[in-house]
Amino acid sequence: MASTTGLAAFPMRLTPALAPALIILALVSSLGLGMAPTTAATGVGNAPTARAATAAMSSATAAGKPLPRDPRLPNVMVNKKHPLQPLKFVPRLRAVPGSGASLQPEAALAFNKMAAAAKKDGARIRLVSGYRSYSTQQALFASYARRDGAKAASRFSARPGYSEHQTGWGMDVGTASGSCRVAKCFANTTEGRWMRKHAATYGFILRYPAGMEAVTGYIYEPWHFRYLGPRLAAAYTASGATTLEQYDGLVPGPPAQWGVRKTTAPVRMYATAGTSAKLLAIIPTGTELYYSANRGSWLKVQHQGRTGWIQTGNSRKATPAAKTTTLALNLYSLPAITGTRLASLPRGTVVRPTGRRSGTWYQVAYAKKTGWLSGRFLK
Repeated sequence: MASTTGLAAFPMRLTPALAPALIILALVSSLGLGMAPTTAATGVGNAPTARAATAAMSSATAAGKPLPRDPRLPNVMVNKKHPLQPLKFVPRLRAVPGSGASLQPEAALAFNKMAAAAKKDGARIRLVSGYRSYSTQQALFASYARRDGAKAASRFSARPGYSEHQTGWGMDVGTASGSCRVAKCFANTTEGRWMRKHAATYGFILRYPAGMEAVTGYIYEPWHFRYLGPRLAAAYTASGATTLEQYDGLVPGPPAQWGVRKTTAPVRMYATAGTSAKLLAIIPTGTELYYSANRGSWLKVQHQGRTGWIQTGNSRKATPAAKTTTLALNLYSLPAITGTRLASLPRGTVVRPTGRRSGTWYQVAYAKKTGWLSGRFLK
């Protein structure tokens, strides 16, 4: 039987004070599945492995879905309504060289690997802040509250016992030069753009996105990322959720906002939804565009390896064009080779995309199964 190939091409909260404070598998073959176990401790006994995350749950969402509450595990939910359990939890930590900060061991290893990959691409990512103790967060929030008032401070700083930084899974990142440190302009730096595109590959997600303060409780923080692990980060990205609250079912998630449009005239693609944003490209007539979100009359699309926003005018809804495998490929349950292998497709197999895309991966229907194929080997 022909060999099979599946390649993953997948695509950090405000505090200037620093407190000194993933094991991810190297994917050695396209059929490799799962994650290496990780251990952490609250000071008593050993932690369960990351693979056992779904078993460590003690509360439920409004929809009845169990909510992850074990801070030893990377899927834990911590926000303004869900404090750490215990409140003064202390994780097992590993120092990140050159940063003066620490993360849970799995996240620290993943960050090191991610930073090395970014450096090769010309992006010098630095860990600005990782783990913060209960007492450090208490002093930090108190200082902001004295300066700005408690209500204003709570929009950009967590109260002690409610911070992702205390879990050891949350982190703030920045540039090696120190420019745009814990500032919104970080989003437009080389490092900020690289993180948006590649963080999920290494298990990290942007935790407090723009326009979602009503859901997350915090302002837009393009520097704050949260470690979930590669498998869960891939599932999160593929779900279409824009916040962890949506993904965990604490609030309604976005509707199925994805599909395909074809341009009927040249279309301008902007960095964000608005004509005052940076113009990224002018897309020619007749271009097939996959979109993954919408905001009113704006659609988030992918074009020539870039992600941006277009207005729906000068485009029409379209059926995605069929694609053909250029070599033998695996069909995965997720848009990453960490997903479950559902089937093996011979070279030359014609597949019909569903209209859903994640990075370079396409969701397709094949042999009564729906899964994901790497677009690098489709034409």
